[in-house]
Amino acid sequence: MLALVVWGVVAGIGALRGAANAAPVAPSPATSTGPVDPTECAPRDLQVELTPAVGGSGQPVTFAVGMVNEGEVACLVDAGRAALVLTVTSGSDRVWSSGDCAAEPAERRLLLDAGDRAETTLTWSGARSAPGCAGGQGSSGAGTYRVEATMGGALLGGATATFARG
Repeated sequence: MLALVVWGVVAGIGALRGAANAAPVAPSPATSTGPVDPTECAPRDLQVELTPAVGGSGQPVTFAVGMVNEGEVACLVDAGRAALVLTVTSGSDRVWSSGDCAAEPAERRLLLDAGDRAETTLTWSGARSAPGCAGGQGSSGAGTYRVEATMGGALLGGATATFARG
């Protein structure tokens, strides 16, 4: 029994000496598995499909706006009425802009993974508008119109379409 106790003490001391002489082990680099804070989508990474749906004469025009993140990482896009602006022109005449009298929701932040698509719609009543939402602008007439979409003032890729109102 005494031999067993002596052996245990000698083995314990040897283990402690070996640990003291061993080279320190560098900690392994930490790998983050938590959530990542995405950044805002760059306009160049958004491909937009803009499709006007024209009703009969005097009817509103509904614009379907599809946005695809063509970037390599997830990003945030604000599809609210304050950031995503449609502007309708006829020749050099600026007829209407959704930014003149921005409707709700003013902000609509969406997370788009690479390759994801988001859709929204905006409706134009056919009335003319002016910056600051000035009234008394009258109504647009029959003709050919062009619509373009901007986000934060930057034209979005593929974000133009031409349509006719009867």
